[in-house]
Amino acid sequence: MDMNKLFRYFIQGSIILTLATSENNEPWVCNVFYISDKDLNLYFLSGKKTTHSQHIKKNNPVSVSIYDHESNFDGVHGAQMTGTVKELGLLAAMKVLPKFKKVFGVKLTKVDLKETMGSRFYKFTPNGVYYRNSKKFKGKQEVIL
Repeated sequence: MDMNKLFRYFIQGSIILTLATSENNEPWVCNVFYISDKDLNLYFLSGKKTTHSQHIKKNNPVSVSIYDHESNFDGVHGAQMTGTVKELGLLAAMKVLPKFKKVFGVKLTKVDLKETMGSRFYKFTPNGVYYRNSKKFKGKQEVIL
């Protein structure tokens, strides 16, 4: 299996990413549950008032890290990515909602997204990817999107 296929399999099989944002030279990092699509965009649900959501509004470039937490020192397996995030509107969120519900078993409805929770779906689009699977390859490899 080639590196790009391994990377796709890895991203689609993972569910937690670490998101790094910043504003006014103040960094922030958090973990969020995510799902992916066939184009390797990552979607996560987050409250509009969270620190990272506020940062995204004001300073959009972000970094993401995803790691296989079962890895040992000799078997590092993970990815680091740079990209942009946008808040999804209600129609776009409704397209993401069924897969999110299936993967995580959450009971969200259109009403929840619009009125109750104050949460929104966000879409991370990578523009740079480095992938490491030390059992298959030596060093980090750049993934061409």
